Amino acid sequence: MVAVYDAKNNTYDNALKLISFDEEDIGPKGKKSFRYKIEEDGCQNRPSEWSSTTVEFRARNEMIKRLPVLDVGLKDVGGSDQEFSIEVGRACFNS
Repeated sequence: MVAVYDAKNNTYDNALKLISFDEEDIGPKGKKSFRYKIEEDGCQNRPSEWSSTTVEFRARNEMIKRLPVLDVGLKDVGGSDQEFSIEVGRACFNS
């Protein structure tokens, strides 16, 4: 399944989205305060073996109200032969 970029169709239409505390969608495109950074995108070619995609979201100043992330929306899910897992990494808060 595609996690962020769909290389076959040259689009971000099926990119995962993060749902913020203030109910805003955070994705790979759009306004800077509503974007995550793509660290690694190993799923863009729909590999037949396990691969991984890593995204990072940093919030500063006015963006801090977007944290914590409450949900992850996946669009490219549905085939009986698809599997996915989600790992949530560290969250650091500085005052």
